[in-house]
Amino acid sequence: MFAGPGWSIELAAGWEAEEEDDCISIFHPDGVGTLQLSTAHKEEEHVTADELDDLAQDCAPPGVKLQPLKVEGWKGVGGSFVDDEDAWRVWCLRSGSYALFITYDCPAADSGTEDSDVDAMLKTLGVSDGLGRTLN
Repeated sequence: MFAGPGWSIELAAGWEAEEEDDCISIFHPDGVGTLQLSTAHKEEEHVTADELDDLAQDCAPPGVKLQPLKVEGWKGVGGSFVDDEDAWRVWCLRSGSYALFITYDCPAADSGTEDSDVDAMLKTLGVSDGLGRTLN
């Protein structure tokens, strides 16, 4: 299991996580794409649906329809699109005082190659205290 601020996720076999300045990158060393997670935290209030909607407008280009979704302990929107030569999957989620922005990108020619691993990892997404202890 790997935990970041407010979230935890189980990595698929062979995948690795690397902390960067503003996000966590998860990738398979022999793979084609990168799953990235970044968190925003409000000190004393919950992230509202309206605030998440504002964030979601920056998740995808205009015209891309984002669908409502729920992942254990999280709710928000997600969608996919192709931009230039890359295929993207994006998710904007909220739980309590955390907003979580997740992207997966790979070359468009490789779209779908790692979807089963990415989907399996996202199904393990949980709410965490940031110290590796899952709260849900």
